[in-house]
Amino acid sequence: MLNEKYNINDADNFYIDLSRDNLAAIAGVAKESMIRMLSELKDEKIIGMEGSRIKILNYVKLENMFN
Repeated sequence: MLNEKYNINDADNFYIDLSRDNLAAIAGVAKESMIRMLSELKDEKIIGMEGSRIKILNYVKLENMFN
């Protein structure tokens, strides 16, 4: 889904630049739930956080979680 929307060819350089509020609204969850999900993904080394930016570290694993 993300690769279709953003035409991702190089996941090593892919960042999401959305606020936690916007991500929560897109996912249809509360902001607090989104923060917990992001923390879990960070702990599993699927994403990294650089300020307010989210870096995708393991795109394949992230995509497989939702298929």
